[in-house]
Amino acid sequence: MAVAAFLQHKAQRRVSVWYYHRLRRVLGLVTARYGRLPIASLTARRVKAFLSSLGSGSNATKTFNNQRAQIQTFLHWAERRGF
Repeated sequence: MAVAAFLQHKAQRRVSVWYYHRLRRVLGLVTARYGRLPIASLTARRVKAFLSSLGSGSNATKTFNNQRAQIQTFLHWAERRGF
């Protein structure tokens, strides 16, 4: 529920299509893995382990940091809205 509300919020703010697609992808992966857990259980350690499990590519550090920032943006948004 929180992910859908966050994505709707971002769509209404007219973020770039590329950014929206990346948010939807990474948050979809997070939801698939941790969807039944409370948002508060997504600790820094858990997020880091999750991102590390996604594998690496030629820009692994940049990708890791971008995905971490996207998850962090969602978590801050969710916290501010009481999810």
